[in-house]
Amino acid sequence: MGDNNEEIGKNPKIDSQSEKFEILEKLNSQEQKFDEFAKKLQSIEESVSKIPKFDDDEKKTMMKFEKQLESLEKTMLLNNQNKKELKSEKRFALKHVFKNVTSLEEGGLCISEEEEHFNVKW
Repeated sequence: MGDNNEEIGKNPKIDSQSEKFEILEKLNSQEQKFDEFAKKLQSIEESVSKIPKFDDDEKKTMMKFEKQLESLEKTMLLNNQNKKELKSEKRFALKHVFKNVTSLEEGGLCISEEEEHFNVKW
């Protein structure tokens, strides 16, 4: 048996049908894989060819818009930070001059004219 293996290794011809069949199967398998890769590559090439190409003017316009967008985003962020830092506060003072204080009764009700401050009546 050892001599037979040595003879097959030395002999360029393949002796058995099963070895021929096995080699054909491997070749077919490799060919199928190659075909699959070729189809995938062709599909990718078709997809890439559909991507629109920009000319120089379009690129400049896109860059300009991107810069403007970045600037607006920065401005919005700064405004939001400033709003958080600032605490709005509205103040006013109500004043009323009482006349005839001697005629007022203790526990009695005193009503003055309405005043409006910041769209609220006081």
